[in-house]
Order: sequence, then C-alpha cells, then structure tokens
Amino acid sequence: MYKFGVIVSYDCTSEKTRQKIINVCLNFDLSRIQYSVFTGSLSSPALKDLKTAVKRIAKNGGPVSIFVQKIAINEINDFELIENMEDKLHRFHKYSRSRII
Repeated sequence: MYKFGVIVSYDCTSEKTRQKIINVCLNFDLSRIQYSVFTGSLSSPALKDLKTAVKRIAKNGGPVSIFVQKIAINEINDFELIENMEDKLHRFHKYSRSRII
C-alpha cells in the first residue's frame, strides 16, 4: 500500500486539547520533531482517519489551529536543522538572570 509523508503542526492554548493532539499523533506512530510538530508516513486510509481525529479535536477543543500537510514519501526525511536555538537561549537566559540579580 502506498504511503504519504505527513507533517502535523498545531497551535493551541489549552493543555487538554494539546495533549489530545499529541496522543492522536503518537497513536498514528508520528514522530515529534519539534514541540508542536510531528512527522511520519501514513497510508491513504490512515491519513483520512488522522484528519478525522484532529477535526474532532478542533471542533470540541478550545481555540486551536491544526495543520496536516501531505508530502511525497521520498521527502519525509529531507529536512535539515539549520540552527539549534537551545544553546543560544540557554546562554541568553543565563546572562539575563545574572544581569537582573
């Protein structure tokens, strides 16, 4: 069965809604690549089921934006981390705290 690459991203304020989105993505064996972004490969029926599940969450949850993007399967791993901000943010916060105190 042919599979598609999928990227799911979301933005919401409700922790309960956020957790439901995370659970749905994990139930479809999608991998988390950022805090609010998942990726993986799904068959056409599974992709349809995923869309149905996130639409249900969006309808019943708080304010939320959920994006499901289908991409070519050969492009699913064709991404590159350009810059890792974690180290810069850690240094910035450390510096900021020392200046405030």
